[in-house]
Amino acid sequence: PARGSIINMSSIGGQRALQTVGAYCTSKAAVANLTKALAIECAEKREFIRVNSIHPGTIATPMVSGFESDVEEKGEVRVKLLLGEADDVGHMMVYLASDESKFVSGSEFVIDSTASITEGLVPG
Repeated sequence: PARGSIINMSSIGGQRALQTVGAYCTSKAAVANLTKALAIECAEKREFIRVNSIHPGTIATPMVSGFESDVEEKGEVRVKLLLGEADDVGHMMVYLASDESKFVSGSEFVIDSTASITEGLVPG
């Protein structure tokens, strides 16, 4: 039988709503749902084709240049945005394309470390 791996690219925006980009988030949520539907369809037809999606957080790419902020103040806490690297997503793609993931299908993989880290209280 045919074997293969379909890897759909989505976004963290497909899992949670982000302000001012509703259409983007909606389209990425659709990719996540399509992934699951195709995984079920392939399994039911015994096609041995795995279907998964990757949901990167903020990755250092031209898409986010000018958008990144070093430190954002939120009340009494300073939060630093963590940026991932393209390789972080690439390593997951290699895993999903390889036989190492032969029993993985219909899954969503979030690549975002933690959305932010707390640096401590803002000096008063």
